[in-house]
Amino acid sequence: MFLIYYESGNQMRLIALSYILIMIMILFANVLKSAKTQDKKHHHHGESLSIDYYAYQSGLKHWHPVLKSVLSISLLLMGIGFDSALVSTMILVTAMFLVVVIGKLSLVQYLRVLSIPITFILLSLLTISVDYSTLVPSGFSVRFFSGYLYTNLDLLKAAGLLGLKMFAAISCLQMLALTTPSSEVILVLKKCRLPSLIIELMALTYRFIFILLDVTMRMKNAAESRNGYVDYKASMRTFSQIAAGLLIQSIKKANQYYIAMESRCYEGEYHYYEEERYFNPKLLATVSVLVCFIFMVGLNSYLRG
Repeated sequence: MFLIYYESGNQMRLIALSYILIMIMILFANVLKSAKTQDKKHHHHGESLSIDYYAYQSGLKHWHPVLKSVLSISLLLMGIGFDSALVSTMILVTAMFLVVVIGKLSLVQYLRVLSIPITFILLSLLTISVDYSTLVPSGFSVRFFSGYLYTNLDLLKAAGLLGLKMFAAISCLQMLALTTPSSEVILVLKKCRLPSLIIELMALTYRFIFILLDVTMRMKNAAESRNGYVDYKASMRTFSQIAAGLLIQSIKKANQYYIAMESRCYEGEYHYYEEERYFNPKLLATVSVLVCFIFMVGLNSYLRG
């Protein structure tokens, strides 16, 4: 019985590795294909302003938003729940495949969006992979004041596994953000019976992030055209002026936004247009099989220790 279980576990791992390899090959072929054709759909207003633009242009925009939300949350929970590098890698390549190949977003643009949280990830991994000890530790170490900064194979393994899990979790959220417009995400939250106050605060905050970023970039471009960053002293002075101007502009924009809402019969609650959509049975079955497959791989890894 143990031999049968061991062999079935090895077969599961082999299938999972084959799945990852096939996904990587498809992604590589897609990169080669897109490299031969010039990407004419480029947005020049800053990467943070392109997320909704990418979502409206995505090939997955016709998928039901509930299906995309359930898929991304399911993959996110499995990536966090299973301490398996194999599962995290599967989730990472699956999310990348859905966004890049099916969603028709170029890999360069996807990696550019994904690179935003990389700095925070690397800093957190650095604190995990390097430790401090007053005794002479095992592994590689350097003298630091009265102790030692050191790292070893166990710390590097833990940092690598955590890094994969973090990238897998971020890729799940990026998949939802890059394929689902914010209005559809809000409708999904309404279906989940979240309080309307929380939903409206989230919607207003999300909208104002883009408004203030647009104002900030306009101020920065104006300052650069006037040599506002010619040296360190000028840069600090320009930064303080932009910060002060941004505070004033945010108050003005908030008042203008509220007046605009009142002129459109705002009575304390947002009403969003909901396009009637139906679940595609074949698509629903494919997504269910995919989620079950990744769950079985994670469960197999958990039982094997």
